[in-house]
Amino acid sequence: MQRVETPFLNRPLVLETGRIARQAHGAIWLQHGNMVILATAVSASKLREGVDFFPLTVDYREKFTAVGKFPGGYIKRESRPTEKEILTARCIDRPMRPLFPKGYFNEVQLILQIESADPAEDPGALALTAASAAVCISDIPFPAPIAAVSVAKIDGTLVVNAPLADLARAELLFTIAGSRTKVVMIEGEAKEATEQEVNEAVLFGHQQLQPLIALQEELIRKAGKPKREYTPILPSPALVKAVEAARPKIIEALDIKGKQERNTRLAEIQKATLEPLQADPAFAAENPMVFGMAYDDLVGSIIRDRIVQSGIRPDGRGLDEIRPITCEVGILPRTHGSALFTRG
Repeated sequence: MQRVETPFLNRPLVLETGRIARQAHGAIWLQHGNMVILATAVSASKLREGVDFFPLTVDYREKFTAVGKFPGGYIKRESRPTEKEILTARCIDRPMRPLFPKGYFNEVQLILQIESADPAEDPGALALTAASAAVCISDIPFPAPIAAVSVAKIDGTLVVNAPLADLARAELLFTIAGSRTKVVMIEGEAKEATEQEVNEAVLFGHQQLQPLIALQEELIRKAGKPKREYTPILPSPALVKAVEAARPKIIEALDIKGKQERNTRLAEIQKATLEPLQADPAFAAENPMVFGMAYDDLVGSIIRDRIVQSGIRPDGRGLDEIRPITCEVGILPRTHGSALFTRG
């Protein structure tokens, strides 16, 4: 069993591994005051047939037992995830998914359970830290630890992981996820905050999560496993070069303003480009899924380059423009009231 500890918000924050869920590839017992989170990470040893995406599953649950209760009503078992649990799982998935190595398609499951809840503290941000630590100490490929904190601006002061009772007065509430050097996710809301206030909150949050990164790095040195070997599923340089021949046609298609017409034309170009390559003996050794991957990567890179260079998105909008909105009322004949909002 390995254990590391650091002061965080006037209380010890503990990361422990090796005592619970030892069959998982990585398991973390995170404790902060009265709050306890169990995070486990497992990954399949083989690629599932027909998978052409990264199958990452994040399951986050806040059990009734964490506060010493059980569900009321006739059914006493825990039911499907609540909206809050689903949104928290997405906030964990969003910063972690892009960091897994490109070409790694083995199934990965991250399971996070709140074993003991602190009524004054939202466990969502620390759950991401626990998930990151579980993956980082395992043999699952992952580059470096990340962590998250909640940043609220209350009465003009930025506060980290503010008590739940104070959040009603927050003028700004963000969840900031980051690595040692980068911010990887910003999620939240604000009441007419200025750009300077948003920048200050993001920089403040990134600074405050650094102790959580350092704590994970200490645990990795003590308990980290060697990363597994795997063969990344990526298009070969020769295939990438062959698909590059479609660039002029893709650029022409991206000038089409109508979304459906543009997508139809891009699909036609993809078919005309890939079918001859798939039949070419020179590319017989390629994994079938990498042909579409090479084409999608080319389209994505062209779109990004055009946006950066011209400041115009594919539908003609600038970087600071939103789609027009139309509003109608009285749509339904028998309801007390109805409205239709159409964006774009």
